Amino acid sequence: MFAKKDSSSLRAKAEKLWDNICVYRKDSVKQISKSYGHNLTEIINNIQTFPGIKSYSGHQSGKKGDGENQSAMKVLDKAVLHLKNCLANVDESRYSIR
Repeated sequence: MFAKKDSSSLRAKAEKLWDNICVYRKDSVKQISKSYGHNLTEIINNIQTFPGIKSYSGHQSGKKGDGENQSAMKVLDKAVLHLKNCLANVDESRYSIR
């Protein structure tokens, strides 16, 4: 009962984080989206494994450069790095000798 609410809340946070990455880190989004084969489901699932997602509360409203929350921007950078690392780990496992 509670797990379903937690997972839907986590998914909502992941989607919100991805939306903010799309707004504030457009160049990274293009690269990540292309690397993931434009598979939004996989991107959102990997964002849900990001350690900072549970405490992510989003950004203040306003335009870029209007006193945006700097700590939130660091979260975006770490989330982008997490997505790239998830992709690198998948690529590594595909090519490892078994």
